[in-house]
Amino acid sequence: EPGMWADVMAQRQEDGSLLAMRITVFPPEVRLKGPVTAKPDDPNGLGSWTIAGQTIVVTEETRISTRGGSADEGDWVEVYARENPAGTLVAQRIRGIEMLPAVEIFGAIQGADPNWLLSSIPLTLDDKTLISGEPQEGLLGHVAATLQDDGSLLVLRWRVSWTEPNGSHPNMMFIGTMANCNWAPPWRKRTR
Repeated sequence: EPGMWADVMAQRQEDGSLLAMRITVFPPEVRLKGPVTAKPDDPNGLGSWTIAGQTIVVTEETRISTRGGSADEGDWVEVYARENPAGTLVAQRIRGIEMLPAVEIFGAIQGADPNWLLSSIPLTLDDKTLISGEPQEGLLGHVAATLQDDGSLLVLRWRVSWTEPNGSHPNMMFIGTMANCNWAPPWRKRTR
């Protein structure tokens, strides 16, 4: 149905169309990497967390892993969440990670009125924001942002992660002499 996410394996036909070989439908999911700034007192972490300025709801179904690092206030975590019909982000998985240079978000682009939304997360852009691709509602985006003092996210870099088939793509051509045809990946050893 419209709005659902799918992983499609397809084969290009002679007329340029794509013939789907396999379609796997997924619920829309957002991935967020950032610092935990608030956490409920519940010993199991149930309730509302604030991660990278966003409210993330943790339920009994949420899996929390501390193998990569702890998931306490001040620590950085990676969250896989789903947006429920009310627009609330509900965590499916949370895992502790090392601190990153910027908050990272991967999700669905949901428009720009008045701020851009990426899987319900509002984003602020300025004249220094680097954008790769053309953000459009319904496409996917990967953003690196800084967490502002007011809890908002200022986008440093935005990459559109998917574009329409047959859309405009820059043509690439490599011209040159091949110098060494004996290269093999380091994990593959040659034997005689």
